[in-house]
Amino acid sequence: MRYGISDDEHRTCLECGREVYGRTDKKFCSDGCKNRFHNRRHNEEKKIIERTLNALYRNHEYLGNLLRTGINAIDIDIAKLSGFEPEIITGWRKTRSKHSECRCFDIKYCLTELKIFRIQRIGSLYYSASGSEAEG
Repeated sequence: MRYGISDDEHRTCLECGREVYGRTDKKFCSDGCKNRFHNRRHNEEKKIIERTLNALYRNHEYLGNLLRTGINAIDIDIAKLSGFEPEIITGWRKTRSKHSECRCFDIKYCLTELKIFRIQRIGSLYYSASGSEAEG
C-alpha cells in the first residue's frame, strides 16, 4: 500500500531537478540537496546584509568626513559620485518643513532630490572606561 502518492504526480528536487520519490510533501531528492539548497539561501541572505552594512559604514564615514571638514551641506550628485548611497539609512522622518530627515547611526541630515543639508552629529551613547553608559 502506498500512502499519499499518486502515480501521475511527478515532483522534482528544488536543488538539482531530479525526480523526487516518497512523501507527497517531500521537496528534495536527498539530504545533501536539502543542505545545499538551505546553505546557499542562507549565504545569499548574509551577503545582502553584509552589503547593506558596508554601505551604511561608507555613508557614515562620508558624512563624518564632511563634518570634520566643516561642511554641513553638499549637492546630492557630488555625494553620489563619492560613493554615498542616499537610500541606505538607519532612520527617517518627515520634518515640519516637509523635508526628509535621514539618519545614519549618530549623524542626521536633511535630504532633498538635489542636496544634503543640515548635517550634524546627534548625541550618542558611549561606554566609559568603567563600563557604565554615559551620555555624550
